[in-house]
Amino acid sequence: MKKAITIIALVLIFLLGGNEVKSQYTMNYSISGGLAIMNVIGKNPAALPFVNKEDLHNGNYIFTYGGSFQETQSGFDVNFRMPIDESDKIRIPIGLEYIFFRAKELDRVITGDASHDFLTINKFDLMTLYTGLHYVIFKYPEYDINVYTGFELRATYLGFNTFHGTEIFKDGSTIEHDLNDPKKTDAFRIGTSIKLGGEGRLSKSQNVYANWFFALTALNVIGTEKSRGEFLTPITALETRERTAFTYQIAFQVQYKFTE
Repeated sequence: MKKAITIIALVLIFLLGGNEVKSQYTMNYSISGGLAIMNVIGKNPAALPFVNKEDLHNGNYIFTYGGSFQETQSGFDVNFRMPIDESDKIRIPIGLEYIFFRAKELDRVITGDASHDFLTINKFDLMTLYTGLHYVIFKYPEYDINVYTGFELRATYLGFNTFHGTEIFKDGSTIEHDLNDPKKTDAFRIGTSIKLGGEGRLSKSQNVYANWFFALTALNVIGTEKSRGEFLTPITALETRERTAFTYQIAFQVQYKFTE
């Protein structure tokens, strides 16, 4: 985490260090915040289920080491954008994205004539600081609508995960299992995003806008560790590499523009 803070601090100092830029365009910056969602895409193990269902019916607890993140993960995104040209077409974004990864599976375990349920829960938080360049590709002044695209550099921190199982029997009794064995360490990775978004004024009397964007992201381009295994899966057992985890994000935000 200290590495992440250091890198982001250096980037911010570099981007915001120009007094001439700040004094000339500081009244045109904007602040946005709102809901963000993320989906794992491609063949990454993070989207595989925890358990091999056929082995469960044979009475075996054999995990496939997937993250079970087949569904949409939700969180929030807040960002600050500062233009660096007079026409307000080129902008520097600085943002924080925080996604809550949560997954659970409920399976029926059959052993001979007996059966019971097994509930598996996997969860962790993914925090990202990002910056880059955005460029407005279309402007519609009569409606005060802009469409922009951009490229971003991302510094992502993955906290310690919780991987827990509960056996649930018909009489209501339970047995708890800590499945973090071997437990994965937290992780810091550098990634990239390409983004397409739009903004439009919500109020004619106020500088309040709606802002939305769609992003394609590679989460872990730099800093991978083979010894840790896959980036988004819960345990290291039988993993021998860390593949790039690809995602897409969608965000819907309320934006306030500071204009002269």
